[in-house]
Amino acid sequence: MKKLLILTMSLLILTGCSKDFLDTQPESTINDEQLGTSAAANKAIIAGIYSALRSYGLSIAGNHEDYGHKSILSATDLMSNDELMTKSSWYGSFYNYLARTQTNSRSKLAWSMYYPQIKVANTVIGAIPADTDDASLKSLRGQALA
Repeated sequence: MKKLLILTMSLLILTGCSKDFLDTQPESTINDEQLGTSAAANKAIIAGIYSALRSYGLSIAGNHEDYGHKSILSATDLMSNDELMTKSSWYGSFYNYLARTQTNSRSKLAWSMYYPQIKVANTVIGAIPADTDDASLKSLRGQALA
């Protein structure tokens, strides 16, 4: 009985996994080799930038003032007196110029929104050669430069 158990366990261990079982290519991420050569990979990354500019809660989780690029436009409109705020509510920190100080949590809104997207755009720019002949890669590089 003991020999049968050892034999069964040995067979399971030796035949249970193949060598390439653990060497899988991740499907949810793009590596640097795919980035420079694949127009589809670069297109997905550029689409991710546009999507992130409309995302909610990137910098201040659960805050009604953080809903992407448009929230920063509203905040700067209030700070420049292009809009008038009749009562203290959302964006009150911006209207009262409190969100421009380092200690205010609202000041990280723009930093948390734009800089990660700039980093992603720089990755695309670095991956696509400037002298590429592929029209779709040129278009994607142009979008990343813009």
